[in-house]
Amino acid sequence: MSKLFDPELWSAIQADDDQAFRELFEKYWYKLFKTAIKYLDDEHTSLEIVHDIFITLWNRRHQLVITSFPAYLLTAVRFNCYKHLKINAAKPHLVDTSENDIDYLLPVVENIAVNRYGKDELFYKLEQYLKPLPARCREIFILSKKEDLSNDEIAERLKISKRTVENQISQATRFLKSHIEITDLLYIQLLATLIVF
Repeated sequence: MSKLFDPELWSAIQADDDQAFRELFEKYWYKLFKTAIKYLDDEHTSLEIVHDIFITLWNRRHQLVITSFPAYLLTAVRFNCYKHLKINAAKPHLVDTSENDIDYLLPVVENIAVNRYGKDELFYKLEQYLKPLPARCREIFILSKKEDLSNDEIAERLKISKRTVENQISQATRFLKSHIEITDLLYIQLLATLIVF
């Protein structure tokens, strides 16, 4: 059993080490399969989705930048299950859209979102969703997520309390979760931007 951590395995995979890839596969495939089964209740399709995720991982090993394999792989399997449900016109009734479940999607690295759109395009779309919010709320949220300022830095720049900053960011996040349509594939991609950038 290898004692290599994920970053070391990934470095070896990027150097074309197929043994490291097998180790990574053995470490995660069953967890992903169980997640897919929860969404699809279909063993064959679930296995196909997990298989495709790992094929993509290998084929794009020189392009992908992954900082957290549990977050990346779990989000990838959920995304592909949801896509399968949408394509097959099935109701995603097994998809848990509770706040805790959505929060678990947030740490996904930029691969899914940024590989499809550029950062600028994503933030443009995000800002369109935020338009109904008060200007100050939008400003604070964008400073936090786009410019990557800490709550303390935002409070100092805008001459307001840190508590106000926290409240405004929470308000914007709640608004996005309730107003971005679950049927919109940008849903996950936009949520990814809330913490990645």
